[in-house]
Amino acid sequence: MPAIKGRKLSPEHREKIRIAGLGRRHSKSSRGKIGLANTKHGLSQTQFWNVFKCLRARCRNENDTSYKNYGGRGIKNKWESFEDFINDMYESYLEHVKEYGKGNTTIERINNNGNYCKENCRWATRQEQNNNTRANVFLSHNGITMTIRQWNKKLGFSVTTLRGRLDRGWNLEKALTEPLYGKYDNTLK
Repeated sequence: MPAIKGRKLSPEHREKIRIAGLGRRHSKSSRGKIGLANTKHGLSQTQFWNVFKCLRARCRNENDTSYKNYGGRGIKNKWESFEDFINDMYESYLEHVKEYGKGNTTIERINNNGNYCKENCRWATRQEQNNNTRANVFLSHNGITMTIRQWNKKLGFSVTTLRGRLDRGWNLEKALTEPLYGKYDNTLK
């Protein structure tokens, strides 16, 4: 495979791309001859490429709708090229997709204030992503810390029960341990 910016894909990743059927695509040139498509990695128009393209845009493009939450906060994409991204993240991406499916595979920064880089990124499900946002409120009780949504799920409450109790001025202990009216006791007493 040709190099971009003097970089080459590792042999292991080249083989995985070949096995997955994502090698170079052939296309018709403007002269009508069959030639190689204008890609160097064979992953254009895949979800993996789209993840890289979008994270790069939200970190660099001031016109991107998400820029204010990423690049505008100083968050950077530390992968210099798509090939670097492939070498760092493609194998773990394939493993995550195999277990959770493409539609439930997203890239997540472990530290929300950190950059996009191998050390700070992992693949996560949409539910895991939702539990790792700046807007979440974490509650700790008896040595367990979870989001309000996680507590609601653990206790069998509707998604609004716990927030409603807290908004009405209940203390955390009572909000987590008071049984639902007319329901069996599913609380943490």
